[in-house]
Amino acid sequence: MTNKKISKNGQIGIPKQVRKQLNIQNGDFLTIYYDNDVLVIEKWDNQHHNQLNQCIFSNGRVSIPIELRRIHNIELDFPVTMEISNKKILLKQ
Repeated sequence: MTNKKISKNGQIGIPKQVRKQLNIQNGDFLTIYYDNDVLVIEKWDNQHHNQLNQCIFSNGRVSIPIELRRIHNIELDFPVTMEISNKKILLKQ
């Protein structure tokens, strides 16, 4: 479990050990969605996800789409807890 902050522009850094564990590299597509009050980030799989919540991982950071932040009232510059479960990154406020 790691404590992180969602930056003022909606980005969150993914620690190097997490990127290595989940095999996430620059340019990879990620999917972001909400599941039971938890923001889930996982590597994009075209067989199981649509492209609506797709983003690109770049320079150790991922941007949470503004629409998703608005719908779920995600506060910026606010600490979150990051956990890894079943090849997914879970963010809890």
